[in-house]
Amino acid sequence: MSELFSRHLDYHYLVSHPSSSLKGGETCTNSIASIFAWSRGLAHRAKLDDDARLLDFTEKLEAACIGVVESGKMTKDLALIIHGSKLTRDQYVNTEEFIDAVDEELKTRLAIKAQRGVAKA
Repeated sequence: MSELFSRHLDYHYLVSHPSSSLKGGETCTNSIASIFAWSRGLAHRAKLDDDARLLDFTEKLEAACIGVVESGKMTKDLALIIHGSKLTRDQYVNTEEFIDAVDEELKTRLAIKAQRGVAKA
């Protein structure tokens, strides 16, 4: 799943920040809006198709995203809101690190659901 988001984010970043990415610079864009745009679109599709599994996935994806931020992992733009001008590099993650953290959190949340399903069977 993170590969799909990464491709979308890479395109968005290249369009909005071409000079930084072309120089090989680190990307620190906030991917939360992109994640929620995709998840809300998928949630709408799930409701139209009466697809409970897809709806559950979208809810877990959004919860994973929120959980990562609540755990203190966030991109520079969000960290600046909290820390202001005292922000240091150890207080934020780059875009790829954030997506990886959401991916891991999502896998955990999906595994918990799968384990509950096995326990009921």
